[in-house]
Amino acid sequence: MASAVDQLSDRPPSVQTPPVPWPALVWFGALLIAAYFPVLDEFFQSKHGIKVLAIWPYPEQVIFCKSPIKGLADLKGRKIRVGTRPIAEFVEALGGVALNIPFGDAVGKLKEGAADCGVTGSLSGNAAHWYEATQYLYPLSLGWSMSMQAVSLAAWERLDPRVQTILAAEIDKLGRAIWDRAELDTLEGLNCNTGLGSCTRGVKAQMALVRVAESDRKLLSQVLRQVVIKRWAQRCGAECTRNWNKTVGKVVNIQAEP
Repeated sequence: MASAVDQLSDRPPSVQTPPVPWPALVWFGALLIAAYFPVLDEFFQSKHGIKVLAIWPYPEQVIFCKSPIKGLADLKGRKIRVGTRPIAEFVEALGGVALNIPFGDAVGKLKEGAADCGVTGSLSGNAAHWYEATQYLYPLSLGWSMSMQAVSLAAWERLDPRVQTILAAEIDKLGRAIWDRAELDTLEGLNCNTGLGSCTRGVKAQMALVRVAESDRKLLSQVLRQVVIKRWAQRCGAECTRNWNKTVGKVVNIQAEP
């Protein structure tokens, strides 16, 4: 498959969503979700009476900018549209100004000058015409926005156990397919926004694709460890942090401290 990434000397990194600062393929993200899944399921069952069946990603979150960007250092002083608190804290740690702007309003705010850059999924941004308001695409992945499939716990418990088993198995198959699709959609988004390579699910634009520097991969990991994970643990509390350390923390070899 032809790709915009083929225009670079190496593939851009694929870094898991904060607080998971590890460059990896999409299957690693699925592994991390699987590790944390029992914790999330228990939380939603006990607090909201629903059973979690699956957690799926959208395409990877990358950086769109109006003016030239060479790397993360260029985010300093810029107003950056973000969609999550961890990414906001990441942007602020770099000296940027994080703006929580709803996805549907982002293009308008970028065109008005209320924002200089924005973070969203590569293909999602193309579908929303972010290429009309930005000219530079920095494909350093900041993780994924996630979607959860769930069912009323009371309704689930009324099902025959054999039906539960069948449903769980089939939803697991669907989830694996969606994780695979997310990786393809990420690449498709880069292709479509830059007009380089195959673009069958979006609009071919002419954004400039900026090569990801190795130093930025290290900086991303450093900021996530020293700032984002630390602040997340403080908000989450002792029990929540212990659960994270026993699951995701073991996979990535990072222990959070509240």
